Amino acid sequence: MKLTLREIIKLTKNSKNHSVKMQNRLLLYWGVMMFAFFAAILVILSFAGVFSNAEEKALQILSFQEKNSYAELSEQFSTLTAKGIVLSEKSSEIIENIIFPKGISSLDNSPKDLEIIQTILYGELDTILNSSPCNGAYIIFNATTNTKAPNAEKSKAGIYLRVVNISGKNEIDTDLVLFRGIPAVARKNDIELHNRWKLEFDVSNFPGYETAFNSSGTRISEECFWTEKTVLPQTWENMVLLRIPIIGKDGSVYGVCGVEISELYFRLFHPAMESEFGGIVTVIAPIKEDELMVSKGMVGGIEGTNLRSGEDLIIKEGESFNTYIGRDSSFIGLHQKLDIKLEGESEVYAVTLLPEEYYLKEEQSGRIVWIISTVILFITLIFASFFLTKKFVKPIVESLENIKSEKVSGISEIDTLLAFIREKEKDKGKQKLPEDIEELFAEFFERAKALTPTEKTIIRYYAEGKEINEIPELCFISINTVRKHNANIYQKLEVGSREELLLYIELFRRSGRLDQLF
Repeated sequence: MKLTLREIIKLTKNSKNHSVKMQNRLLLYWGVMMFAFFAAILVILSFAGVFSNAEEKALQILSFQEKNSYAELSEQFSTLTAKGIVLSEKSSEIIENIIFPKGISSLDNSPKDLEIIQTILYGELDTILNSSPCNGAYIIFNATTNTKAPNAEKSKAGIYLRVVNISGKNEIDTDLVLFRGIPAVARKNDIELHNRWKLEFDVSNFPGYETAFNSSGTRISEECFWTEKTVLPQTWENMVLLRIPIIGKDGSVYGVCGVEISELYFRLFHPAMESEFGGIVTVIAPIKEDELMVSKGMVGGIEGTNLRSGEDLIIKEGESFNTYIGRDSSFIGLHQKLDIKLEGESEVYAVTLLPEEYYLKEEQSGRIVWIISTVILFITLIFASFFLTKKFVKPIVESLENIKSEKVSGISEIDTLLAFIREKEKDKGKQKLPEDIEELFAEFFERAKALTPTEKTIIRYYAEGKEINEIPELCFISINTVRKHNANIYQKLEVGSREELLLYIELFRRSGRLDQLF
């Protein structure tokens, strides 16, 4: 029999004052017990972290930031590569106008021609630095002002402009200084010399210079490479360089050109983004096997994190996001390959990182909320179970007393049976049991057939008014054995308690059918 919610509420309110079917009472009782079981499952799952949404939140934040960082980095490096290719082509054209029909070697020991070329190319470098996301631009010629100077074979003329007073992504003061080049060019353009200024480049420690001369003379776009993070010569600053060969019409290499992104500029251009899990860091670095080579890449703003720009991280892949493990701290994040050519065979990735410690704190906090909520629900349902159990058992006990005093029991089946018994006493043999009561007796009698002899003996003692603590001595068994027999009796007869069993025994006695049970 199924009950609606309205009926169950009605049963709960009126169980003291109305005759209610025992089946409905037990249905409500077991319904509450099922809810208690469900709450226990919720508690277990909460401790296991199943209901924590920290992982979902972190994934959403990382995915959104990764998409933005990837787009920004792709645009930044694509723009600079395109600008570098244009610079290479213009440099080649200007150099050829000066040296035609002579070769690049004609610029050796020709400071005047070198000054003319640097003066013209100054404008090209200035344009790049004022319109591109970088903080330095350079051109190196395969020539020197003095071939007889010491180490002249490693000293090459050129011009290198750098931005000073870098203060932020959108607040870059474009004041320029001359890092390498002829001082006259700086005076003509009213700029100062860098505090580490030198006239020419020492190409022995300038990354990528020598390999540029291995150019196949094909499309310049195929010869554009970025260097790994390195220290700018004669400074303390870390930077990466774009290196593009300057190729003449005859395929010969006149030198190299490119742009610079310093670590300071990259950090200001890609600041840490605040989130509920702490600062989100943008990294561009090569990955070798399962290691993120942070020491060879560039790191954005690291405010609010423990990330070290010189520490490589071990990558542990996960289902939602990856874990990047350092020596003293770990991070969660995502990475995606960039279309950037790096010197060597390494591939470059855009990486988005969050401190794992903040993520774990948020995850634990969410788990605690779920645990508290489910524990409260569990305790509430347990108390409801005790309350309802008491309400169900109490009427049965009262019914036994009412039967003895010829009062209404409060349970419809019992009341119907009592009415029948009273009628039978008035007119024995003239009236049969009502159909529903006869069915109740028949079902109980059939279940009683499954009882063992010992169990039937115990029931007989209960029928004689014996208490449970008297049974062990009468049956020569222990109290624990009696309890086991009781459990089996309740299960086989489908009763919920000793009181309910005694109620049935009393009904069988009143109807004159008690001997059938034994």
